[in-house]
Formats: sequence, structure tokens, C-alpha cells
Amino acid sequence: MEARAVNQHSTIKIFENLPEGVRAELIDGVIVSMASPADIHQDIAIELATQLRTYLRGKSCFARYEFDVQLNKNDPWNVVRPDIIVVCDRSKNSLNRIIGAPDMIIEVVSPSTIRRDRVEKLNLYKRAGVQEYWIVYPDEESGGPSVDQLVLRDGEYIHLAHEATERVSVHCLEDCVIDLQLVFPQTDQADNQAAPESE
Repeated sequence: MEARAVNQHSTIKIFENLPEGVRAELIDGVIVSMASPADIHQDIAIELATQLRTYLRGKSCFARYEFDVQLNKNDPWNVVRPDIIVVCDRSKNSLNRIIGAPDMIIEVVSPSTIRRDRVEKLNLYKRAGVQEYWIVYPDEESGGPSVDQLVLRDGEYIHLAHEATERVSVHCLEDCVIDLQLVFPQTDQADNQAAPESE
């Protein structure tokens, strides 16, 4: 047990000293590298962040995009970098990370991160007390376009599924509604029409 603790502290030190620009998370004391997001991933995350930041303008809560989060101040072995977070307790904001559970986390999945987002991170976020967790599926390859909205009630997440055409109320933010039609790229109707046959 002591050897494991020493090993974890060494891993934390390595993680803390990763070069600037390296995308990685610390999950249960293990450094997990993160691939650069695809275009569709970035487009969806930026639109979600834009809608949230527009709603939050002038309010005490704030949103961050790809910002490190240490989910519990007493747990340095779990430092994640969600796509988007919303935090309403400004005392959790430090120079280079949030320390404590955000009120809301959004993860846009890719085929390589689905299991981590749906199982490992879901359990981490539930344990930390994240009030609302959205898992966003950007395309057919990932099972989308759609959103799984998980709302914490009595220590367990209630699951609400949403299609790409819906307007979704954010449970942890009063009167905040996200328009998913603006989030997911829409196929031009003209592209769906068969090209006229040449004579």
C-alpha cells in the first residue's frame, strides 16, 4: 500500500509538470493522454459554450472551456479536463484549475472516449457531486446526434435522453435553455435531394 502511495505521488508530480499544451487527465492516479478534438467536436463544444456564456452574462456563475478540474480538494489523484464546465461557487476558481465539483459538466464524446465518458467519468462526477452531466454524441458514429442529460437526485443520476431537434432546459440553471438545433450541424436540404438525371 505504501509503495502504491509513493507511486501515485510520483505520477501526480509528473502530471503537474507536463509541458504546456499537452492534453492529459489524471484518472484515479493514472495519466490519460487526450487526442486533439475533431472539427465536429470543436464546433459542437464551442456552440454549447457560446449559448451558456450568453445566458451567464452578468450572473454569478461562469463557464469554462477545456479547463482543468480537481474534483475534490482532498483528492489530487483525479484531475479532469471536461469540454465545458459551469461553476457557481467562485471560491472554487484558482489560477490554473477549478478545485471542487462544478455544478455542470459537458463532455462531447468521440469513439475512443465513449466508455470513459459513460462509465469512468460518470462515476467520478457522481461521486464528486456534480449536479448535472451532459454526454453529447456528435454524429452517427458515436450514436448521435443526441444528448444524454444526467441530473443528480439523492446521490444517483436521473437519465433524460434528447434528440438533436430539441430545446433542453438546464436543471441547475434557472430558465437556461439550450437549443440543440444550433448545436448540431444541420445537413442542407439541398444535399438530400437527388441530383436531376442528365439527359
